[in-house]
Order: sequence, then C-alpha cells, then structure tokens
Amino acid sequence: MFQQTRLQFTGNEQYDRLVQRIWEYLRKGNPKSRKIIIDMMLPGGFLDMSSARAIRLFLAMNKEPRLLWVGDKQMWAKFLFEMRGEPNFEEFKKLSPFADKAVIIVRYNNGTAHYYGNTAAFRDSEEMTSKVRRALRSREWAMNGKDGYAVIFDKGQNRPVVEIFWVGSEILDIKSPLVTERQIKKPAMAGQ
Repeated sequence: MFQQTRLQFTGNEQYDRLVQRIWEYLRKGNPKSRKIIIDMMLPGGFLDMSSARAIRLFLAMNKEPRLLWVGDKQMWAKFLFEMRGEPNFEEFKKLSPFADKAVIIVRYNNGTAHYYGNTAAFRDSEEMTSKVRRALRSREWAMNGKDGYAVIFDKGQNRPVVEIFWVGSEILDIKSPLVTERQIKKPAMAGQ
C-alpha cells in the first residue's frame, strides 16, 4: 500500500528521530510506535527541551499522533505547517487527507509572506499568491502579523480553493485569524 521511501534527515538527531517515529506510526498504525512518540516527550524521554523544532512538531500534533492517523484535517494542516521547508514534506503529505491536493503553506511575518509546499502546481508565483490572498480576504482573515495558514487547492485546471486552515500566530495574544477580532491596543498616555 505504501511505497518504501527513505526519509532524508536534517542532522538534528532528536528531531530526526521524532520524524522517523511519526513516519513509522503513520505508515503502519502501530500502537507501540504511538506510545514511543508520546514517551519521547515525557521527562526523561529521548527528547529534551533543547530541540525546539521537535517540540513544535510534537505540539502541532496536539501531543496526540493518533489524530494524524485518523485523518484529522486541522491536525494535519498544523503538522504540515511545521514540516514546511523540510525534505520530507511531500512524503508526509502523501499520507495526509490532502494527498491528491496542492497544499500551500503560508507564514506571514509582519508584512512579508513566505510560501512553501506545492508551489510548482501553479503557473507562476503571482498566480499562487493572488489565489492565496483572495482566499484569505474572502474569509476576512489577517495577512499580517505572524499568522500561519495551510491553503488547500484542488489540482483541477483552475485550482479552486478547497479548504483553508489557520494554524495559529506566533503572537500569543492573537486567538483568531479574523481581522475584525483583532483590536489594536493603544498605549495609555502619561497622566491618564
């Protein structure tokens, strides 16, 4: 059912080991692998707090790899977001509910947008950015700050948007992608 694929590794041993365990779990659905992934994050487990990438990846799964196994789309969007730019992104995408879709991962960073994923599925970067921005605008979702999105496109001729997932913001106070829910707090004036 699954093709044998050799994963590429980044050189960060803890992160690579976690990615390998997740890969094994998703390919085989072995409950033992799931327990190993969870145990890796416990105090005294293989992973320690020095591997920020591994911690973010584990938290993206909401500490529960089973949600990926059962095909939870929001969890997969978060997981693929954390895998952006990684050599194994496409291999994991093939295991996801978005296997037959074009997945664009967008990270906004104070006015600058970074795009990852199936960017080659579009005629050019202008077409891709235009479709992403139009999709986010249609929902009145922010395109500034430090928001992250997974935008899922059909692979058809016009590549219509199928789904959009907000995967969060690096700004802790932000709890929603909606522009209307973001209040700009004005600093209090001296003497008030």
